[in-house]
Amino acid sequence: MVAQTLGIKEEDITIHLTRTGGGFGRRLANDYMVEAAWIAKEVGVPVKLLWTREDDVRHDFYRPAGFHFFTGGVSGDGTLVALRDHFVSFGDAERFAPSAGITANEFPARFIANCEIVASVMPLGVPTGALRAPQSNGLAFAFQSFLDELAGLAGKDPLQFRLDLLANSPTADAPPPAGQQAPPPGFTFDAARMRGVLELVAEKSGWSSMKLPRGTGRGVAFYFSHRGYFAEVVQATVSKAGALKVDKVWVAGDVGSQVINPSMPPALCNAIFDAIGKRVRTLPLSKQDLSWS
Repeated sequence: MVAQTLGIKEEDITIHLTRTGGGFGRRLANDYMVEAAWIAKEVGVPVKLLWTREDDVRHDFYRPAGFHFFTGGVSGDGTLVALRDHFVSFGDAERFAPSAGITANEFPARFIANCEIVASVMPLGVPTGALRAPQSNGLAFAFQSFLDELAGLAGKDPLQFRLDLLANSPTADAPPPAGQQAPPPGFTFDAARMRGVLELVAEKSGWSSMKLPRGTGRGVAFYFSHRGYFAEVVQATVSKAGALKVDKVWVAGDVGSQVINPSMPPALCNAIFDAIGKRVRTLPLSKQDLSWS
C-alpha cells in the first residue's frame, strides 16, 4: 500500500515490526502505515503517528452487525434433532465483509443429523473489521443462547444437554468455500477437549448441587475459538427493580501447549538462579546461560 500510494519502490521501504499489545483486531488493518510513511517522506525524519479520538472514529474499521433467525426441533425424549440458522450480515454477492462471516461448521453442525446454516449479505459501504475475538464472541452469544432455549424446550438440564450433543459422533467438516483452503490441524473442533472443559467447570462450580433462591441463577456456555476450548458458568442476581449483579464466574480453558514458549520464561529464570546460582538477564536462553560447574 505504501509503495502504490506514495510511488516508492518496495525494496526502498523498511518495516520495523514492534511486538506490542492493545490493538484488539485493529492491527489486522494497516492503513495508518501509509499516513505515517507520507509524513516521514515529507519531513525527512522518522515520525511517531498518533491519531486523535476524532481521527479514530472517522477512519476506523467498524464491527459488522449480524442477525440470526434460528429454528430448531427436539424429539419426544428431549434430543436435539434439527437446527437451522439464517444469518444476515454484510458483504458483496457471496463474499462476506471482513469479520462478518460464518462457516457451515459452526457448532452444533456436524453433531446433529439435520443442520443447515445459510447466510444472506447486503452491501454496507463502511469498512469493517475485528473487535476483539473476530466473529467468535458474537457467534458464541447467538448459538449458545439458542442452545439454552432448546434445552428448556427439551426439559433438559442445559449443561447435560450440551454434554449429550458433544457425545454424538460428528460428521466430516463441510468443505471450505471456493478459493479458500481448509483450516490447518488444530483449527478443527475436538469434542473430547470441549467435554473436558465443560465437565471441569461443572465440577468447580458445583453445578449439579446448586440450589438458588428466586432472582439468582446460573448460566453455562462454551465456545471453541483460535484453537482454544473454553466453558463458563456465571452466577448472577437480578433484583426486583431490575439491577443486575454478577456474583461469581467459573471458567475452564484448554489451549493445549502451542502457546507456551519455553525460551521466554518469567519464573523459570528465577528457578535457574535457585538451582545453579546464575542470574539470567537476557533472552532467549542459551547454553552459556545454563553452564555451571
